[in-house]
Amino acid sequence: SFFGDASRPELLETAGIDDARLLVVAIDDRDRSVRIVEHVKQFYPGVWVLARAFDRGHSYQLRKAGADDVVSETYHSALELGGHALTAMGVHPLRAKQMTWAFVDNEEAHEDELFEAWQEIEEGISFSPRYGELFMKLEEALSSAMQKDWEEPTREDVPTWTPPDQS
Repeated sequence: SFFGDASRPELLETAGIDDARLLVVAIDDRDRSVRIVEHVKQFYPGVWVLARAFDRGHSYQLRKAGADDVVSETYHSALELGGHALTAMGVHPLRAKQMTWAFVDNEEAHEDELFEAWQEIEEGISFSPRYGELFMKLEEALSSAMQKDWEEPTREDVPTWTPPDQS
């Protein structure tokens, strides 16, 4: 471990960024985190960058900067809280899990389209009609997925983990 300002290229070099396979960017400064991602992807494109985002807009900035994977700091806790709320309201725990998975699937199915629409938003404007239309499309798809009848999950429905290719 190295302690210091990771936005300083010298620290990254001292820490061995030349030989790194992965860099996790999880600092509490939005702008600096974007600059770190930009720097690493420009000078060390083979390093996989996993970045923590504060919100959807910040995740788009990190993605635009070149982050290979972005995780919102509140995303998983919000999913967990939503699942608990559903079971507290009497929804069967497995049905609550299905609804959570449906939410995740829906988000993933539309993330590239929303990102592309976000990139088209002009500087200084925080919203565009196309982005709004896509967001409403996402909401409609989510509503439809949440209202599907409960089905007992099959083994194929349960997320599994596959180790990364070591080649």
